[in-house]
Amino acid sequence: RTHGGSDSIRRASSKRRRRRRAMKAVIIDPVAYQRRILARILEASGHEAIEERAEIGDALVSTSADDLLFIEAALLEDPAVELDRVAALIIVTGAERDEAEIASQLRRGAHAFLSKPYTAEGLKAALADGRALRGDPSS
Repeated sequence: RTHGGSDSIRRASSKRRRRRRAMKAVIIDPVAYQRRILARILEASGHEAIEERAEIGDALVSTSADDLLFIEAALLEDPAVELDRVAALIIVTGAERDEAEIASQLRRGAHAFLSKPYTAEGLKAALADGRALRGDPSS
């Protein structure tokens, strides 16, 4: 064994970590200041935050498996919204933490819940929960 091999592994691992931190984030919330607060926390955490005010359908089809998708819970009341067909890591946001509603959203395809008011710690926990539920290898 040479040190070069382990250095290569460390560099590759470091690149994966950097890629994860640079995930694109799409925020769907009807309240502008809520989008801005979450965007600031995401940016401070090293993510590229993209505010999205389009209809949910537009955001669902424009995301990839490497993206983060934050959706306000109230926007998911339409049963026609099919979260299980979305490749992105889906985090539902909301002011009230109703366990039955969260369980329902997880069954529909969401990966985690982020409570308002937003905090960096809450974001970190929601991302960890979502990655674990989705089965990401580095969760």
